[in-house]
Amino acid sequence: MAKELERAGLPTALVSALPQIPLSVGAPRIVPGLAIVHPLGDPSRPGPEEVGYRRAVVRTALAALTAAVTGPTMFEPGRADAPGEPARGALDRNRPQQED
Repeated sequence: MAKELERAGLPTALVSALPQIPLSVGAPRIVPGLAIVHPLGDPSRPGPEEVGYRRAVVRTALAALTAAVTGPTMFEPGRADAPGEPARGALDRNRPQQED
């Protein structure tokens, strides 16, 4: 569905607890969630910390919507060094991979 929305000109960011699946089908922007039962949260964290984690996931997804990508790209939530930027080693099949 994400690819069809993108073809229609609507950017998408997919939050998934199993990011390998959207990568394999070519979803353009993927934000990994924590777990299948809690893709947008982490109930093991104390209240305020858990709210911060949720915000990081949502902010990453919103930032991903503004990123120009040419293929499936993973965006890691909560990266203080570059929020909303593709993760190191992000898969973009049309871009040379960066060395770590």
